[in-house]
Amino acid sequence: MNAHIPNVLSLNVVVILAMSAFAAQPRLMGAGEALSLHVTPTAAMAPTAIRIRAIVEPDSKNRALEVSADSGIFLQGSRIELDGEAAPRVNEVVFRDMPSGAYEIAVRLLDSSGRVLALVRNTVVVEGGFSPKDGSSGSSHGRKVLKP
Repeated sequence: MNAHIPNVLSLNVVVILAMSAFAAQPRLMGAGEALSLHVTPTAAMAPTAIRIRAIVEPDSKNRALEVSADSGIFLQGSRIELDGEAAPRVNEVVFRDMPSGAYEIAVRLLDSSGRVLALVRNTVVVEGGFSPKDGSSGSSHGRKVLKP
């Protein structure tokens, strides 16, 4: 019986560590909460513009929004400074000339120390023509960060 006790203790430690790691992650927010997201279009032909609208509930802790579109090959990002409760509720970013790829759109709401208060994600699929994979896009090879 004593041989089983270390296994039980190990399992409890792993569960506690896993729960602690989960609790430290930013909370995914939905519509009607601190941060919501509207992305258009959800599918398009390349090259295209992706319009990202982040709706932020006013709060004195809100200091910045980080907006990104990442296909794993091509990345565009932007940072918008916020003035707490006085910041605009609707913030919009347009990423132009996006090449083909399946993009994860992510918006992070940050406090003054850079801690993520809220995180929302969406997906956009851009198909055809203009692709950094096949070289037809010229300067778009690899990952690129642009600030509009």
